[in-house]
Amino acid sequence: MFRDAPFSEMAHLYQLGVIQYVQLHGHESEQVVNRLKQLRIPIIRAFSYTQSSFVTSADYVLIDGMKPGSGGIWPWEKITRPTQPLFLAGGLTPDNVT
Repeated sequence: MFRDAPFSEMAHLYQLGVIQYVQLHGHESEQVVNRLKQLRIPIIRAFSYTQSSFVTSADYVLIDGMKPGSGGIWPWEKITRPTQPLFLAGGLTPDNVT
């Protein structure tokens, strides 16, 4: 997981084989996403469910709550499904995952 990390750091770790994906949780621009894609690095782009748009050229979209890592439940049914494969995060349990 990266939050506003330098492009060179993400690319280097991928090229070393330390990571298989780059998961972006910061304010990375689409220019950074496109540069990573040029290196054929799979990209997961994280958004808060409170954002109005999940538009990105990343390979996957991850939608989380307002406070990632808090375990807080949020209204999954209110999101608009992006065109990419989707990961949901935030407050998932065996009781509510269906």
